[in-house]
Amino acid sequence: MIAETPGLGGDTKVILTALRDMQAETQRDSDAKHEANRKEMLALSAAVKTAFPDGDFDGHRRYHELLIAREEQRQQIRREVLTHLLKGSTWAMLIGLLVMLLRVLKDYLK
Repeated sequence: MIAETPGLGGDTKVILTALRDMQAETQRDSDAKHEANRKEMLALSAAVKTAFPDGDFDGHRRYHELLIAREEQRQQIRREVLTHLLKGSTWAMLIGLLVMLLRVLKDYLK
């Protein structure tokens, strides 16, 4: 209850008491929500830690980096093979056209 304060009327004391009760209830609600969030975060943290063998976060990261590097290497090889095939095909086509042109010229000059 409100300590005796000179000059405060009965209605004022009732209002102040109600305000303090509301503040206390809001604080309890806030504390309960905070505790629930804390427990949820701890549970989530524990679940995440189980994804790492023996808690090896660094090893897990290195493994993913290795997978990424392998995929980049495969893509590089594919690009190089495609480039090589295109170059070879282009040269084969040009040589074929040259041979055909030489035959036509040979027939024309006969």
